[in-house]
Amino acid sequence: MEEINNPNSNISLYSFENFFKVYQDGDISFYNLLKNITINVSDNSLIDQYFTTPTDTWYYIAFKQYGTMDLWWLILTLNPNQIPGIMPEPGTLLNLIKPELINSVITQITQQLNR
Repeated sequence: MEEINNPNSNISLYSFENFFKVYQDGDISFYNLLKNITINVSDNSLIDQYFTTPTDTWYYIAFKQYGTMDLWWLILTLNPNQIPGIMPEPGTLLNLIKPELINSVITQITQQLNR
């Protein structure tokens, strides 16, 4: 099993691959999810609330809120009662980190995971 490290890839700053190493074993690639990200926000002024619509997917919500689909995982991290493979029911209330705070949050997550 070897770590996939492609310095020439066009992975965005927010891609899941930046936080969880990708490994390959033969023809199978997988993430090492043993590093865990937990977001505990006690200050509600840092959160936007969002009600899902019938057309929402995790990618689409991330794109609408943050301008990139790559932050879909952050929405699910902040809403642990949701399941990644299942689209949210219309009208579901989600907590989302305010867009202007994303770079600070990503920096904090990166620092925590690199310890």
